[in-house]
Amino acid sequence: MQQQKKQLRTLRVERRILEQADQLTADEAASKAAIETRIRELMDFLVRDKKITILATYQERERLKRRAAASDKTLNGYLLSSGLKSRPPLDAEAAAQLQNLRLELRKIGSNLNQLTHATNAARAVGAAQPSEAVLTRTLLEVSAAIDRISEKL
Repeated sequence: MQQQKKQLRTLRVERRILEQADQLTADEAASKAAIETRIRELMDFLVRDKKITILATYQERERLKRRAAASDKTLNGYLLSSGLKSRPPLDAEAAAQLQNLRLELRKIGSNLNQLTHATNAARAVGAAQPSEAVLTRTLLEVSAAIDRISEKL
């Protein structure tokens, strides 16, 4: 979009230069016609003239307006950029699966934190540390959970 706007500005400057000439050669006239055509094409690309209507509650509208203002965009620009650049929302089944994976990861992370704490505490007092088998099993669980999440994404 920015590139098209820059092209449009450049073409308008070129058109002004050609308009200032008293007499145009055949090549200059053809160039001016080509510039006018390209300006019209770019304007068609840049002009938003298709209307989309959405329904929202007052609170939803206000939240959207605040988010738009926070991102320094108009409400229209914010909605378009959010809708066109974001991933589509998850369906109910995918959202439930993702929630289950998050819960599983949280549990594994808690186990990993407990093992780390036990290892550090044992090291500090010179006591026996958790076995390598326990650490390996926990790391394999984390790895398997990451693989499942990667498959879902």
